[in-house]
Amino acid sequence: MIEPTTGTASASRARVLVIGYGSSLRRDDAAGLIVAERLRSLGHPDVSVIAVPQLTPELALPISESRLCIFVDASSDPDDATVRMRSVRADATPNASHHSDPSGLLALAKRLYDGSIRSWLLTIPVEDLSLGEGLSALTRRCVDEAVKTILLLIESDAAAAPTSNPWSEARHA
Repeated sequence: MIEPTTGTASASRARVLVIGYGSSLRRDDAAGLIVAERLRSLGHPDVSVIAVPQLTPELALPISESRLCIFVDASSDPDDATVRMRSVRADATPNASHHSDPSGLLALAKRLYDGSIRSWLLTIPVEDLSLGEGLSALTRRCVDEAVKTILLLIESDAAAAPTSNPWSEARHA
């Protein structure tokens, strides 16, 4: 079972879910895991963090329970020379295999739990995917940038979210 760990929010109350994934044994491929661990260490009360080696169908439930989901992964795409943030939409058909991708998991969350949430994929450029530990200089800098980018996204999401129920205020006016 996947146990999200958070600062003070439980997974079912978390407004934001961050899922960092990659291999801790393939140098720069660990970037998503490292970003997740850094965010976890901040203990943000509205953020639940999951760090996993790969995306699996079991993640559909915690995804469906959040309002905003941010996937974090390493990218070996030569066009990705910097941190990139892309909107992710649910696929037309969910993928329930043992290995999933963000759009497939969103589709599964929607189908199984009626979870329709906003979602982003943040990718971090890599230089070294050889066996071993430790990040290249480029990826290390981009991990720092990724953490800052995610924190800004969380802040902007909080500013856009209603702080109270407008219907209850209208009744008392």
